[in-house]
Amino acid sequence: MEIKYLKAMHDAEVGEVKDVKTECALILIKLGVAVCADADADADAGADADAGADAGADADADADADADARKSKGAGAKKSK
Repeated sequence: MEIKYLKAMHDAEVGEVKDVKTECALILIKLGVAVCADADADADAGADADAGADAGADADADADADADARKSKGAGAKKSK
């Protein structure tokens, strides 16, 4: 898997693209040391589409949270019989 390094490592400099074993690549990506080189190229093309989708999902989550807050009686509310 090809990755692009975001931080300097013992065998690579910042911005360098290398082909490494998939297992190693996934660990480096999770640690925030690298990103998938293919995703880096795709990010430039689809960044606007992703931003729009994320904004829509955030708006839905906010609306759900507001609805739940209105339904809640609060911590000091008395129980009805």
